Amino acid sequence: MRILIYSYNYHPEPIGIAPLMTELAEGLVKRGHEVRVITAMPNYPERKIYPAYRGQWFMTEEKNGVTITLLCMDQAQPRIVYSAAARG
Repeated sequence: MRILIYSYNYHPEPIGIAPLMTELAEGLVKRGHEVRVITAMPNYPERKIYPAYRGQWFMTEEKNGVTITLLCMDQAQPRIVYSAAARG
């Protein structure tokens, strides 16, 4: 099954919902599903984008079989500023 997870927080953020969403996505991959995550650039808990992710509108990476699309979002309110995910 192809599964899309949208979560404002995801790996590599160390606390909050990020570890739970990461565990969910990777667990689904282990069960044979194709999983894609759409998330914000990592910024929690400081609400500042991590240095390695700054200066980009979006990027795609893969970790443990999960395709992760990271988008630049307004840090004050979790809404998408630029949506490249639809282009796949």
